[in-house]
Amino acid sequence: MKATFKSRLGFGFVSLLLAAATTIAAPTFAQAAPQIYTGSGDAVVDITPIKNASILKVSFTGDSAFVVRPIDSTGKEGISLVLEIGPFEGTVFQSAVSKAVVALSVKAEGDWSIAVSPVASAPVVGTKNVSGTGSAVVQWAKASTGYKKIAFTSDGEGAFVVRPIDAKGKERFSMVLNVGPYTGSVLLPSGTKYLKITSDGNWTFNVK
Repeated sequence: MKATFKSRLGFGFVSLLLAAATTIAAPTFAQAAPQIYTGSGDAVVDITPIKNASILKVSFTGDSAFVVRPIDSTGKEGISLVLEIGPFEGTVFQSAVSKAVVALSVKAEGDWSIAVSPVASAPVVGTKNVSGTGSAVVQWAKASTGYKKIAFTSDGEGAFVVRPIDAKGKERFSMVLNVGPYTGSVLLPSGTKYLKITSDGNWTFNVK
């Protein structure tokens, strides 16, 4: 399939800061002008180089494999940011790198779109009764401190993975690594500013 793509600048809007209950149905960017790219089929997309931690809001409408991988300034491909079969919509995380990401490799049979923004533009959520659907990156107004637990639920049938990210955009080891529905509580590492959630279903969390 012949690949086509185009880019344009868009403007996000300020995410709502919720105190008690937060629902993340479709994560939005806060105070950001994301790089936006759209296309159909396989493509290697040149992007404005990024070195700092970023989020990518991605959608795909096809029924086949869909893969997105970063390419750095040396031409080396990184680990897949998206690796899915069938339609996909969600937000994924690109960590800070020493060699700038200058392009994205897209493997697809169908239409896709990718919006790239700084991780600081991830939606701000509370600590109680937070819920969402699909893959997302969310943040707290302040990084966690001291001893805290965090309880998760997920009703998805695929992988459910949660990884903490500190204020510098450094991704840590998985707090949750599960396949299928999940209910449980885990330690919330001190210094966690962002959560990277990989899911194909509905999820919730509460910090205790």
